[in-house]
Amino acid sequence: MRTKKFLPSIGIGVLGTALLFSAAAQAGLSVKPVLQNIRPDSVSLMFESAHSTTATLKISVSADLSGAVSYSLAAGTIHKLSITNLAPNARYYYQVTSDGETSAVGSFQGSLPDGARLPFRFVAYGDSRLAAWYEAILASYGDNDDHLAVVQSIATYAPNFLLHLGDFAQNGNDLEAVRNFFKVEKDFLISNPVVATYGNHEFQGKSSATTSDTYFDSYLVPTPGAPDFSYYAYNYGNIHFLVISTGQYSDADESYSNLLPGTSQYNFIQSDLSAAAANPNISHIMGELVQDTRRLAQNGQPRRERLLAIEIFHSWSGPFGHCHVCCQQGPWSFGQAR
Repeated sequence: MRTKKFLPSIGIGVLGTALLFSAAAQAGLSVKPVLQNIRPDSVSLMFESAHSTTATLKISVSADLSGAVSYSLAAGTIHKLSITNLAPNARYYYQVTSDGETSAVGSFQGSLPDGARLPFRFVAYGDSRLAAWYEAILASYGDNDDHLAVVQSIATYAPNFLLHLGDFAQNGNDLEAVRNFFKVEKDFLISNPVVATYGNHEFQGKSSATTSDTYFDSYLVPTPGAPDFSYYAYNYGNIHFLVISTGQYSDADESYSNLLPGTSQYNFIQSDLSAAAANPNISHIMGELVQDTRRLAQNGQPRRERLLAIEIFHSWSGPFGHCHVCCQQGPWSFGQAR
């Protein structure tokens, strides 16, 4: 007996629009759809059109988009949406049209219900920027961006979601570099939701220590309840992820004192870990550091703060983080050689 597929009452919330233009831009989607922050009942979606114009979103439970429900979106260039009222662990298909271009069909699966003890896959990766010495590499080896190779390798694992550990681009104030990140990952992020974290390069090139603007603010969506991308918590099934800032500029602050007792982040870490440990739906706690504890030592961070990072996470879980070089930090270590 075949089960009839149906589309529940999906909700659409506009998270914001922005107006960023390029000189003599060709019509179409300058940034293809990017899924973000998958939850049991919601997901965020972002895309950019070359010109300020309206857009249409179609969403269905069928791969051929049969029975799709269409939503009209207000004019803008960067569109950021929240798709709500999803069914946990259910598969959806979608497509957007704007500025005369229709995207490929993307898909996503609602995350596991809170506390669910079912298998899933996630990938932590970072430093997707081009290295400062990239032009020398280009001259020697040709245009073979290893960022694309890493993304293609990740795709073979079919992850349920992604944790980006920061440094999306070499310079977050270089619009071309920012858009290049999304160009490289256009066939990947359309169907693989990412949870974003800022590194120092998101603020690279800013004019002063008090300037927090980065073009990624226009494209990325913080996790629900988080004010920005510096520190927050994220649950998937029965695992609790704690993301904290350990390095320069990761929260638009030049200080390396983000872990010291008495700071807002330190207080957040203590209360969050205690709450997660007492939550019967949480079986595992994992920590993500914008820079892992070994990289803190390489950057000359004060010994007291390095020990605090080690003490906090080695007491609760195995930490992992981006560190600009391939790192070995225990079983939760992830890194990309640049």
